[in-house]
Amino acid sequence: MVTEDLRRIAQRRISAGLTLPAMPYDRVRHSKLRQPELPAGVLRRQRLLDRIDDGQWSATLVIAPAGFGKTTLAAAWASQSPPAIWLTADEDDATLTRFWAHLHSALGNVVPGLGDLVEASLAIPHRASAAELGRILADEIADHGDEVRIVIDDMHRIPTGEVHDFLIGLLDLAPPSLRLLLTARFEPPLALDRFRLRGKINDILGEELLFTEDEVRALPASLPFDGGIGFTPDDAEVLRQQTGGWAAGLRLASLRRNVDSQASRHVRAAALDHQLLAPLLEETLAGFEPEARQILLRAALPDGFTAPLLLALGGEDVTDDVAREVLQFGRSTGISRRSTHLGGDWYEFHPLFRSLLAQKLAQSETASSLAALHERAAAWFAANAMYDAAITHHLAAGNTAAAAALIESQVQPALAREDWPSVAQWLALLPQELVEAEQQLLLAQAWMLHFRGLPRQLVDVLATLSKRLEGEDIAPDDARSLQAEMTLLRYCSLVPFQIDPSGTLAISQQIPSQIVPSHVFARGFAQTMHGIALHVAGRTHEAVAYLEGGLERAPAPIDAATIRLMIGLLWVHGQASHVREVAAVAEALDDLAGRHRLRLSAGWARRFLGDASYEQDDLEGAISHYSVIVQDHDFLHLAGVREALFGLALVYVAQGREDDAGRALRRAREIMVSANALEHLALLEAYTAYVALLTGDHNRALAWARSHEPEIDSAPLFMGLHPTVIRAVMLMVAGEDAEVADAVRILEQVAARSTGGNYGATLARVNALLSVGYLKQGDTARGLTAMRASLRGGLARGFTRTYLDLIPLFGSQMRTLAAQGLFPAALEAAIVEGVAPDQGTLTSGLGGMLTEREREVLAALFQRLTYKEIAEKLYISPATVKRHASSIYSKLGVSGRTEAIRAARSLGWQA
Repeated sequence: MVTEDLRRIAQRRISAGLTLPAMPYDRVRHSKLRQPELPAGVLRRQRLLDRIDDGQWSATLVIAPAGFGKTTLAAAWASQSPPAIWLTADEDDATLTRFWAHLHSALGNVVPGLGDLVEASLAIPHRASAAELGRILADEIADHGDEVRIVIDDMHRIPTGEVHDFLIGLLDLAPPSLRLLLTARFEPPLALDRFRLRGKINDILGEELLFTEDEVRALPASLPFDGGIGFTPDDAEVLRQQTGGWAAGLRLASLRRNVDSQASRHVRAAALDHQLLAPLLEETLAGFEPEARQILLRAALPDGFTAPLLLALGGEDVTDDVAREVLQFGRSTGISRRSTHLGGDWYEFHPLFRSLLAQKLAQSETASSLAALHERAAAWFAANAMYDAAITHHLAAGNTAAAAALIESQVQPALAREDWPSVAQWLALLPQELVEAEQQLLLAQAWMLHFRGLPRQLVDVLATLSKRLEGEDIAPDDARSLQAEMTLLRYCSLVPFQIDPSGTLAISQQIPSQIVPSHVFARGFAQTMHGIALHVAGRTHEAVAYLEGGLERAPAPIDAATIRLMIGLLWVHGQASHVREVAAVAEALDDLAGRHRLRLSAGWARRFLGDASYEQDDLEGAISHYSVIVQDHDFLHLAGVREALFGLALVYVAQGREDDAGRALRRAREIMVSANALEHLALLEAYTAYVALLTGDHNRALAWARSHEPEIDSAPLFMGLHPTVIRAVMLMVAGEDAEVADAVRILEQVAARSTGGNYGATLARVNALLSVGYLKQGDTARGLTAMRASLRGGLARGFTRTYLDLIPLFGSQMRTLAAQGLFPAALEAAIVEGVAPDQGTLTSGLGGMLTEREREVLAALFQRLTYKEIAEKLYISPATVKRHASSIYSKLGVSGRTEAIRAARSLGWQA
């Protein structure tokens, strides 16, 4: 079930008109929401339409192999009144977020406002289960009152996961006004048996979709190509036997009527496979001119095709008219359709037809000519910046060298626009031995490991690259640049900066000038590292001047090199400046990154904005910024994603939302596992144990602290909470005297290292913890000294949560310090007053907050009336009913009718 806090926040978003922060890319492909146009003269199969509409089914499931006319039947049903919501599913709908973005858009096209509550609930990070969100949609449909008809085509393309759970939740509370039509090649994993037992599922299987003899006889008369000439009863029966009543085969045969009926009478009904379709297709191909026949076969070579690509595959002898003829044939026969993946003017063949056409293409071409076609396709895709497809066709042609060369040529441009996920995808297409054979490809792989935050694997790749460089004849500038980037990658974890600040500074001064200008991202990264090195060496003003000077001299437009300087400024200001100044730089970075579509930098901006908001106790602001990172996590360095999710967990703990905090950390683990970034899991264990400590599970926290001894240099001190500091906090809260002493020793080491590396923000936090540790040891004088030192650095930086977060863990010690007058008045009041009032005391008087009209609407909700019925009863509009209901839900802190009734009863309100 959804937590009460989640429901309250979701309803608050609806009431206030709030939405999720704008995404940096278009989430919705509108081609997926376009209902397919019925082919000219299509036969309306009334027996099947009646089958769908007969009975009080919540859902109809149409299951059949390819070519049985599932989509045509669904489109015919959807074209009836009232208008249906249409969604064509694809493999990218594996995530509920993407699936819902499209379904919500489709719902809004037909019933504006329907699904807004689910949208608000889904926009809350680490929201309720997918099944619960489905139930919320069912509630909204019930409140809407009027019939809602939804078609989800190609359900088989959605991988097992949350989308199926969402639909189960929708069916679980499906109102009578919902009519859901699903099409699939095989039964999706929806666990529908219990719904079948309740009479809510209508199954239409492939056998029912086969054309009857009467339908076959009526089919040609419905096609303009035939001039209205129908089949004789004998021809209809023979053709039905020949095709098995298969819709795709029948339509193809109807277009080419030179079927030898006499010979066909001896053909028995056969399996629906290539053998059955081949004669019909061969006959159709024979009706084309050689150029058109050739281009039709070649159109099956790529995953999708468009007119310019067909011209490129056809060569100089193919005209625009021929390409248009092939496109028209594909559209009119139904053997191809608009591509939901590529969009625009792209088409893709029906899978079975493409398979057969590709088979015939392979038979009509020699191995060398087929390879040449793949190379021609690769060239066209490369020229149109569709590098994934170009690489795939090079590999299909057996030209791995060309694939590797293409990737090598595109690595730096991709990194210059921060598109490192594409580089990772390209490299994954190549055999590892080929990657290791090319220096630049191996260097690119090293950068990918950096973005994924995998230092151990990075060390191995850099070692392999070093061996590759030994003894090879490389131009001096190229060799120097490679060595410089390898050194840069060894330092990119930031740990070397805290180990040897002065040595790191000496090395960082040389690297930027050694990297070749074409490696834009690496040069910018090197300048960032030098700025950080200046700060760590105690030369903060010089660091800021160096980074800002680089920004002032940077050419327009902003690229990945220039924007790295701003990220460097954030790292420096994060340790040296007030949080308001950090936020100002981060806001400027976010604006620049958004305008120049630099999504990696946008992620870092949000990370710093989230941290700044949290430190200023702006918890909702922190959630907003961290949420954008979670929604677009594919482009941010995985360490940044991990820290953002940990930040979310801390925010939720501060709000008393323990379940949501756990979900945030579980989501972090899911992302790391799915990216095969398992090195992050050890740190996530520390974060999980720390959240357990904050939520009162001291035994679990102490168990982790006693079984782990992370080193200071296991992670950078730039982190918000270093694992050694986490362990020290656990030992101080729940440990014995000896363990408290161990915690103090650890914190003193971190403080010394922070002082030596000019980590001012980290030092302020560690000194505050040291103050508590000294007090627990009975050393009040040292405790006061440490807290004064912390406040000198912390207050100057605008820290608030640094001290508020100590109150639940070390209340006694904080009150002792407050008695000495160390803290500002507001902070002292928070320490003395202790925890915030219980939420129940804030809502006990809500009964008197409802208006008279709201009480009338609540009474009607108890009666399970729809919004339309309530409007008629109270002589108001449905929109007014919805507004009053929304206000009621908000005051109750819930997000739907069922929860509102339950909450009202628990408060003793009378319906």
